[in-house]
Amino acid sequence: APKSVFIITGDHSERFTFAKEQDVRILSAIPCIFYGYQITPELLKTAKVGCHMQLAGALAELYGDAGLAYSSVLPSMFESQAVFNYKLWAEDDKISFVKDSKERRNFANNARKIAAWRSLKGDEI
Repeated sequence: APKSVFIITGDHSERFTFAKEQDVRILSAIPCIFYGYQITPELLKTAKVGCHMQLAGALAELYGDAGLAYSSVLPSMFESQAVFNYKLWAEDDKISFVKDSKERRNFANNARKIAAWRSLKGDEI
């Protein structure tokens, strides 16, 4: 269909553990490809890093009506901010380990818990 959009991404990293000469960014990066309706190279030019919890917000901003209100654990990929996975924390184009900061560890763990709760329970409290 002419207005289709595809987001192609993986769900885990460290697929090249045999490549010891690579840095942690290369070893842990997961590609994310946006392809289709209204997707241009300029769209994600400023997004250097992101995580899966930002995909729904990005789609809402791309294809939702103007002024659409939505809730999300993390801001969309179009907003510059810190992101994380199970191991790494990326912020301002620098990568560090989540475990190296209690504050980062708590933030990441809490965000994961909220995301899991919303996925399983919705708005139920």
